[in-house]
Amino acid sequence: MDQTEATTRLKRMVAWDTPPMALSEQAVDELIEIAKTTDRVGGHPRLADDTTANPSWLPTWDLRKAAVEGWRWKAATVAHLHDFKSDGTVYSAAQLLDQCNKMIKLYGRRPGTIYTGRYRQGFQQLGEVTIVGNG
Repeated sequence: MDQTEATTRLKRMVAWDTPPMALSEQAVDELIEIAKTTDRVGGHPRLADDTTANPSWLPTWDLRKAAVEGWRWKAATVAHLHDFKSDGTVYSAAQLLDQCNKMIKLYGRRPGTIYTGRYRQGFQQLGEVTIVGNG
């Protein structure tokens, strides 16, 4: 899986373009950065200075972590809203917030991390893998 596919999956996980809590492309990009995690062989996404990309890092994302954060952001966009009634129709902001909190719990309680990218042994590439496990 490359970053484009990881972004597409994350967009689905957070229902990124669903109003009234839609996330911008920039917000999704920030979530993908948050999702970058240590690869299966211990490589970090950034070098020690934390500003330079690590060229030996195998692209790996914790999409659940990013989904939880994305749903938190969505919850923040509706937290200030109030329920109201207009022309006989009830608009419930509480339901929006409740749904966000349900999604936070859903992705937050699932065990394990989704690791994606290229697995290596020493300097030998072993091929593409996607591993779903407990860390």
